[in-house]
Amino acid sequence: EEYKLHMSHDVVILCSDCHLEIDRQTKIRMKNMEAELRSKMGEKAASSVSPFVEDQQLSHIRSWAIALVRSKEKMPTEKVERYEKTIREYLASVCNHEEEKEALLNGKDELTKSQLQKACSVSYRVTNPNYVAGADLIVKSLKDTDSIEAFIIDWRQHFIDTATPQHMPEGWRVDNPVVYGSWTDADRAGVKSE
Repeated sequence: EEYKLHMSHDVVILCSDCHLEIDRQTKIRMKNMEAELRSKMGEKAASSVSPFVEDQQLSHIRSWAIALVRSKEKMPTEKVERYEKTIREYLASVCNHEEEKEALLNGKDELTKSQLQKACSVSYRVTNPNYVAGADLIVKSLKDTDSIEAFIIDWRQHFIDTATPQHMPEGWRVDNPVVYGSWTDADRAGVKSE
């Protein structure tokens, strides 16, 4: 809350071209910051990078169903049986009707075209429970007041370096106090004199 009260200092009007360029540069900077933080995480970072992961079992279901649809007659019988058994088990696990579930598991009836199509279209990319969004990673890295203030001042400097603005508001400085109420008499004098 104390940071939000003073953020009007950091609201600067830009022309549309400058806004687009700043936005582009900000995205690059955020990606770089995220990559740096993930590199510090080591092995934990590998599992937290992607919002989705591939479920190997579901991937097999999908690829085996596609194989059965495309070339079942060319495949060895034991492979067909293994693929069909696995697909039946999957379809039964997502089925809501007991009779249909039993029919799938007993394997007497051949898999229908719609059942195979359902298995072909299974989504094998699932939500990664370990995923941490880049912005969340950056926020979590800000552990104390000093790191938050350094982060804000660094972003201000990034803005100046990237936008090279020609007409900043009177009194605007990269090193202006970050927290509302933390202005010293020297800060107030600096604003009035600039």
